[in-house]
Amino acid sequence: MSHIDVFDLDDTLIDSEIRFSEGVFAILDEEGIAYDAEELKRLTIPMGLTGTAQYYRNVLGVRGSVDEILERIEKKMHKLYAERIAPKLDAVAYLNPLSRAGHRLFVLTATPHSLADVCLKRHGLFSLFERVWSVDDFGFPKSDVRLFEAVANTLGTAGREIRYYDDSFTALKNAKTVGFRTHAVCNHLLTRAQTKEYGQFCDVIFRSFDELPRP
Repeated sequence: MSHIDVFDLDDTLIDSEIRFSEGVFAILDEEGIAYDAEELKRLTIPMGLTGTAQYYRNVLGVRGSVDEILERIEKKMHKLYAERIAPKLDAVAYLNPLSRAGHRLFVLTATPHSLADVCLKRHGLFSLFERVWSVDDFGFPKSDVRLFEAVANTLGTAGREIRYYDDSFTALKNAKTVGFRTHAVCNHLLTRAQTKEYGQFCDVIFRSFDELPRP
């Protein structure tokens, strides 16, 4: 049986926290719209940029069409992904042994190809993956369980044969619903209640890829 590992990109394989303050949230700052940063981050991460643009227009009242808002966000973020955002060194150290051992590696990200691909190629990581998928390729956000069903169907395998790595609770919960073996990347300290909540849907909870065994 081949080993299949599917990775989220942002804040899982790469350190891209600045995409919020200097990209996603910058649009609201320009419009003078108040927001709760942590709550907005929680809501928009699974949506992808298109879903975020829709939310900005329909819920927060940002001016312009969805396409215009999306273009504004992508323009700000492209420079970050093309020039500034770096990979997590512990993640790269984890990927290379998997690749050498013959694991099938994939990326599944809410970030569009115009940003994700350029970042991975700049750091020489793109070729490690059999496919780099954006949620746009499937037509479902990570907040929709059908995305993970579509991934399993595309791979022609049962969900339980896929190891899935993400930092989004919503994505991990939906992946677990389909049967994926879920690995939660925790970029912050969890409270006791959060640890218990994550434990319901995550097979592994870790803060650094250095904690995980190599093949």
